[in-house]
Amino acid sequence: KRNKWIALALCAALTCSLAACGTKAPDEPADPAAGSVQIPNPWTDCETMEDAAGLAGFDFALPNPLPEGFVLSAIQALEGEAIQVLFQKDDVELCLRKAAGTEDPSGDYTQYEEETAVRAGGVEVAMRGADGRVSLAVWTDGGYAYSIAVSGDGISADDMSALAAQAR
Repeated sequence: KRNKWIALALCAALTCSLAACGTKAPDEPADPAAGSVQIPNPWTDCETMEDAAGLAGFDFALPNPLPEGFVLSAIQALEGEAIQVLFQKDDVELCLRKAAGTEDPSGDYTQYEEETAVRAGGVEVAMRGADGRVSLAVWTDGGYAYSIAVSGDGISADDMSALAAQAR
């Protein structure tokens, strides 16, 4: 009789353990991103460079002319901090930034194969890229930090130098 009770107790324990393992997980959302939190875009779109300057608290002189074929696609500002101007040519984007302070304003943390320093517009400009093309230029001048970032294969060092010499 004792063996029957032991066998019955073991069967009950096994049934309980199977029931616990077989419980259904809570339903997951149909959209995996539904539970994630996105950071809002901090940039404010501006109609004109004057609007951006009013928001940022300083002006930004853009290079003229730009490399052939680039057209203005956006003017944006961070209140009291920075101005960003975007130009587009086909699938290539040119992003020019000016920010208060001396920190690199580009937001580009890519490790480039090539890095050189050149003098442009009376300041030292760090140029980064690959295969003789420049994808990023960064410099400081008069309490402001500047960057020019180019998507795709970059632009020539001469074109980047010309842009950096004029952006103030």
